[in-house]
This record gives sequence, C-alpha cells and structure tokens, in this order.
Amino acid sequence: MSRLSLFFQLLVLALLGALTFWVIQRMADKQQRAVSDETEPSTSRPSTAFFQHTETLDHSGDRKSVGRLLAGEQQAAEAEAQPLYAKSLELESEATAAAAEEQWELAASLMEEALAIQKELNRRYVSIPQVSVLRAEQLETEYMTLISREPYDQLVLQLAQAEEALNEGRYAEAAEQISAVRSQQQQFKKQFPRSRYASSKQLNTLAERVRTTLSQHQFQILSEDYNALRQALRDHQADIARQKIVALVEAIATFRRDFPESMLIDAALEGEIQSLANIEGNLEGIYASLEDQWHPLPSSFNAVLLRTEVPQGLFSQVMQTNPSRNQGERLPVDSVTWKEAQLFCRILSSVLQQTVRLPTEEEFRAALGSEQQTETLRDAVCWHRNNSDKRTQPVGQRTPYPQGWYDLLGNVAEWVRSVSSAYGATEAFTAGGSANDSFDTLRSIPLQATPLKSRNRWIGFRVVMETTAL
Repeated sequence: MSRLSLFFQLLVLALLGALTFWVIQRMADKQQRAVSDETEPSTSRPSTAFFQHTETLDHSGDRKSVGRLLAGEQQAAEAEAQPLYAKSLELESEATAAAAEEQWELAASLMEEALAIQKELNRRYVSIPQVSVLRAEQLETEYMTLISREPYDQLVLQLAQAEEALNEGRYAEAAEQISAVRSQQQQFKKQFPRSRYASSKQLNTLAERVRTTLSQHQFQILSEDYNALRQALRDHQADIARQKIVALVEAIATFRRDFPESMLIDAALEGEIQSLANIEGNLEGIYASLEDQWHPLPSSFNAVLLRTEVPQGLFSQVMQTNPSRNQGERLPVDSVTWKEAQLFCRILSSVLQQTVRLPTEEEFRAALGSEQQTETLRDAVCWHRNNSDKRTQPVGQRTPYPQGWYDLLGNVAEWVRSVSSAYGATEAFTAGGSANDSFDTLRSIPLQATPLKSRNRWIGFRVVMETTAL
C-alpha cells in the first residue's frame, strides 16, 4: 500500500470521528434543554415545547393551530396578571384617599406599592392590557408629589415669612430668606423632578411677588445712589463720583444676580454706569481739560460751544483710544468717524450731566458771525495750506475770532449734527474746511457732504453743551 493511500485512509477515519463526536454533542444538548424545560417555573411566555410544536405545525401548514396556541398563552398571561393589576389599582385608590386626609406618609407608602406592582407587570409581561408604561409614569409622578409634600410646605412657609419681613420693612432679612428659598427650590426640582410641586403655580406666584417687592426696594436704593452720582458729576466732585461709580457697578451686578428676570434696570442705565466705570480714573483730567473752554452762543440757542476743536488729549481721556494719524495731545483729534464723534458726545454728557452734542450748521455759522464776509478774515486766524505745512496744528494757537472761538475755519473740517437728507442716512456734513484747503476755499465756508464712516486725516469735530441740565 502506498503512502498516499494510507494518508487518505487516516484522513477519512479522522473525519468520521469528528462527525460522530458532533452528533453525540447535539443529542446531549437537546437532552439538557428538555430537562431545563421541565424544571423551569411557568411564566407568561410560551414554553420551549410550545415553540417546537408550533414549528412542526407551521411546517405542516396548520397556521390556525398556531394562532389558537398563541391566543391561549395570551389569555393565560392576562389571567395571571389581573390579580396583581387589581391590587395596584386598589392601592392607588387607598393612597388617594389617604392624601385627601393629609396622611402624607401613608399615602406615599401605598402609592409606592402600587407603582412597584405596575413596574413588575411591565417587566414580566408584554402585549396584555395590564401592561402600561404610561400608568407607571403617572404613578411615579403621584408618588414623587406625595413624598415631596413636606419639603414643599416648608418652602411655602419660608416664602410667607419672607413676605412678612418685606411688609414690615425688614429688607435684609427678606433678602436672605428669598436667597435661601431660591437655592432650596433649585435643589427641590433636582430631587423631585417628577413632582407636580416642582412647577407649582402657588409657589412660583408667591416667590415672584416676594422677589418683585424686594427688587423694587433694592432698585430704589440703587436709584438714590445713581442720583447722588449725578449730582457729584454735575458739581465736578471727582472723588465722590468715583466712589459712587464703584458702588453702583457692584450694586447692579448684585441686582442682576438676585433678580435676573427684573426689567427695572434697563440697558441704557447699565451702559452709562459701565462707560463711567471705564474712565472713572480720568474724571479730574476731563474736568481740567474743559475748564474755561466753553463760550456761549447767541442766547436763542441756549447752548455753549467749545472754544477749540476737540484735542486728542481730551478725546483719549473720554474714549480710551485715539484714532488720529497726526498724533499729539494738543493737536485736534482726526480720522474720527461721525458715529465715534456721537459716542464721544454721549459719554461726555454722562460725565458732565449736561447734554453734549455736535453743533448744527446754524450754530456753526452763528459762531462765525458776519466777520467771515469781510477783510478781517486774515491769515492769522486759521490754518490753511499755505501756512500749516499741510499738517494739523495744535488747537487754540492762532488768533481767536472776534466772537471768541478758535479754528472755526481750517485745521480740521468739523462734523456737524445735521445729516444730509439728500444722501439719506449714509452721509453727514463737515464744515469749515481743513489745513489742506487753500485760503480762498476757507473764505467760502466750505460745507461738504461726507460718508458717516469716513476716517479722514483732515476731519475732526468740536461740541456744543446745552445749558439746561439733564
């Protein structure tokens, strides 16, 4: 016998041995499953034998028999579940009755049992009427509501005490109580998320009433401090104003934290205080820069006009920035847009507690007077192309106009308040020309429509202050 034939014979024997082992193992597995089916307790699910039988019936085409077997299993499951379901309903009813008598602990205990039974039904059975995820959720809500009743009553009591303290003028005590209640209310919602008391209308209404009353008192204190700040600014009392600004910044932050829903503090007030806080260290410098720098316009205008164009030193103190290309503290601010000039006016209005704004064209011409039409407009009163080296020059260095102002013509062209209706809202006028213009051009009192966003090295501004207090 060749070696090759011997090899094939051994291979066949090995395959037969493996096949025999597999058959024996399968028979053992079937026998083990049969033993398990006999010892496993009866449940609502069909037995292994049932599935084996239905497989045989299905294979033979007897589908009606399969349906009857399934219906039988369903009925058996319902019959087994019904007593438990009835017990859960009974416990729920008893819990409701106990709650009506304010026996909260008993009611909670009964509701917990009802919930546990419903959860067990949902776990053990499928597709029978007694199974209901929705009912389990409803029972859980009722259970959490019952066990949270005592903490809820404590919250209501604390809020009532806070309201009493408010009514008696004990504001600090009321503030402390409302702060504690707010913290406890958040904890309550986390601990009992499904409780109906977590969104109690009564609790929320009472809490809102207390918060509103307390916020009005706190806002009244804040308003008194604000009025004191305004008076200090009006009187140029920089030290007192600085103290009030710091206190108001802290008071507004505290108010926002304690009463986040309140609309008593509007954005304009908060923005004004923040703007003042940004420059509170510059108040003395701003007051010094403006001292003796205002000159009255004719009485019909009820306003005073800055003698000079706004210098960069003053602009930097108010705005905390300097956009000028030709830099120098006493040089007029240049390269400033119309909106930046408006913002400067708004902040300076807060500092002085007077309305500060850009002059109108009429006010600008009134400051010039009739002298500009005569030979008195000499080379000495304005900076122009032939005497300025084509650069802006320090403000107030030339001879003033007879009316008392400097550089109304030349140096930098000045933004005026009037927005050209011919150009809509995209352009405004600049008046007076600049050091880049000729002397003859300045004599014509140039008025130029200029884009609001223009950042031109030859454009600056001066301001008017109305004499009526804010």
